[in-house]
Amino acid sequence: MTYSLSEAESLAKLVKETGLVFAVTYNYTGNSIIRHARQLFRSGLMGTVRKVIIEYLQDCLMLPLEKQGVKQAVWRVDPKQAGLVGIMGDAGTHCENLIEYIIGEPITEVCADFSTFVPERVLDEDANLLFRLKGGGKGIMTVSQVCTGEENGLRLKIYASEGAIIWEQENPNYMYLYKYGQPRQILDRAHKEYLSEESFTCTRVPPGHPEGYLEAFANIYCKIFDAIRSHIVGEPLQMDKYDFPSVIDG
Repeated sequence: MTYSLSEAESLAKLVKETGLVFAVTYNYTGNSIIRHARQLFRSGLMGTVRKVIIEYLQDCLMLPLEKQGVKQAVWRVDPKQAGLVGIMGDAGTHCENLIEYIIGEPITEVCADFSTFVPERVLDEDANLLFRLKGGGKGIMTVSQVCTGEENGLRLKIYASEGAIIWEQENPNYMYLYKYGQPRQILDRAHKEYLSEESFTCTRVPPGHPEGYLEAFANIYCKIFDAIRSHIVGEPLQMDKYDFPSVIDG
């Protein structure tokens, strides 16, 4: 969101003082199945979170493409443009946000190892983390942009005392739901008969028609517009009522 933590804190203060709407496009939170996952965990149906495994693997920085003038590489490896961190500020931040969005608990402790493999680069391209959640759960996060053959490999597993979910961004319309002693289930988006209302209202087309990445952005934008409209008519929403990532998330 900003170059440094101090800038972010100043921005958060400014948002609080003005009361204006501020949003960050953590787009994966706009996915309809992710909205259902959030309802499952925050309602208590899944019990206490015990273990989280999340990975975000890409190969977009496998080669020194910045030397060839590839724009997507140039800004990512330049601390003057990308900030003080590399992979964590680019991909890892999505992992952190997705975990806290679904579970509703902050990450409280982190042990991290950062690596840079391509010569002459300053910012990290690879990171491996152990982390702890406020509720006692433990987690593993691995993020990288030098993993051969990976495209946008964001994969999430959450194991709790009453069940578990598995979701992959490259196949975003489906989520595996596990309940101990029961058959594994595959949940599909756009099924009103078993999905939460919050999830169903974020869909636009019937089952079997792919819907995902771009529509997730649209879902967030629509919620932002709603908040702006409320602000314009003199009925501003409190930040804790936002249905999109706020300056605090950023």
